Amino acid sequence: MNSKLVSELLKGIVLTLGLVLLLFAMAVLAPQARADSLNVSQVAHYLDQWTALPLAPHVDRLLATNLLDAQELAWGSQWQEGSLLASENAVLKAITLYVWPGGPTMITVGGEELVWVQSNIAIDTTLSVGFSADSLNFGSQPVVTPEPDVLLLLLIALVVALPVPMLIRSGLRRSMANVMRARLASYRPRVQVRS
Repeated sequence: MNSKLVSELLKGIVLTLGLVLLLFAMAVLAPQARADSLNVSQVAHYLDQWTALPLAPHVDRLLATNLLDAQELAWGSQWQEGSLLASENAVLKAITLYVWPGGPTMITVGGEELVWVQSNIAIDTTLSVGFSADSLNFGSQPVVTPEPDVLLLLLIALVVALPVPMLIRSGLRRSMANVMRARLASYRPRVQVRS
């Protein structure tokens, strides 16, 4: 009877591992269509090429990483078209703010705070700002909703994940009950007949 408990435990472990592998495969194989599919090296090269001040070693890669991370945080896997280019140009514009006689000669990691702040912002190209003598109009911003494929993946994960712990628990309870019945049956009191 002890082997039944072990087999039920192994079934539960296999089900759990199967669930984990399924969720991992869903996360890895989910479509990641991007409007901008540039990597850190390409963004760093663009910044190096168009900067008004030279960049210290590794600064280009750090700025590029910040820009790509900001895009990912703002838009997820479906980047807004043109946002990365606008964000890169905003960083280059922030660098030009430090060009003056006697100003910094190089963009460094510890200095030029405005450049670093700007590198963490994803520019929304759909927004507009207008102003007149008596008003300031920021336009309208559309409501951002999750993509349908993300909602579908979450729904599938919930449908798959919810029954597994219940199956494991019920299987363990049944096997434990069978083990206890067998043990109780083996310990029945033996009635001795006196003659």
